[in-house]
Amino acid sequence: MAKPSVFFPKKFAPKKNKFAISYYFLYNFFMKIICPNCGNDDKFYHLKDGRLKCSLCKKYFTPEKKNIHIDEKKLKKIIEMILKDKTLNEILEKIDISKFKLLKIKSLIREEIGRELKLKFKDEKLKKNMSTFEKCCCILEKQNKNFFNFLEKSLKGKGGIRSHNLKEIVSEYFWKFKNQPKSLKEKKEKIFQMVKDKFWFE
Repeated sequence: MAKPSVFFPKKFAPKKNKFAISYYFLYNFFMKIICPNCGNDDKFYHLKDGRLKCSLCKKYFTPEKKNIHIDEKKLKKIIEMILKDKTLNEILEKIDISKFKLLKIKSLIREEIGRELKLKFKDEKLKKNMSTFEKCCCILEKQNKNFFNFLEKSLKGKGGIRSHNLKEIVSEYFWKFKNQPKSLKEKKEKIFQMVKDKFWFE
């Protein structure tokens, strides 16, 4: 019988108690750890500087913590529903996935969209009584009027959005605005190609 991996998140590494072991399996289920040199995904040694040492090839590396286990078809369905502007609860009703995992996926997709767009944001102080649309307008450098009309229409009727998520939200809707002429299938495939390397398909 193979020995369990000795990799533990740094927070629990010293104790290695029952909670730490449970946390390890939960962590490894969502965040697949793979050695970039030899492909080993079973056993690693945790170093004080946060790096891992592979038990097979003995190479040191920093783990990519955003790799998420998911079925490829399920990911494409999530992307499709995001493009259709479905809410978190609507996606959860249609797709068998945990809320935690879905939030991770949505955040990761928005991050990749943000990297592609490279929008310029202003460091503005936001007032509490501002609407989400007004906050988005405040932090974004000048854009054409058509985009702001699109953004206002898209955000109408939506609940409040936390300030630290505003840049991701603006990036998401700017990408949707920019890619309006494309079909849903084309847009879904484009986002899938952008993010596929961040996932570990089951």
